[in-house]
Amino acid sequence: MTEFRINRRTYLKAASAGLAGTVAAVAFAGTARASSKATKAQAGYVDHPGTGGAQCSTCANYIPTGSKCMQVQGVVSPHGFCNYYAPKG
Repeated sequence: MTEFRINRRTYLKAASAGLAGTVAAVAFAGTARASSKATKAQAGYVDHPGTGGAQCSTCANYIPTGSKCMQVQGVVSPHGFCNYYAPKG
């Protein structure tokens, strides 16, 4: 069996590089997740109901706790409307 020897300096360099790579990957993943929602302008969001009474409170993407949306960034009005409207049901 072959014995593999590594000195402390080489080990610490490799461990530091691995840690830096992990931190960078986690930071990048957090950024990608945060920007995956559309801005209000991109979604065509307005603070009043759409045609036929369509509004955020009746949308499948609306999260009542905190008045949030799964598709749009930030707080939205329960009486608002956007292009991502999907009726509950």
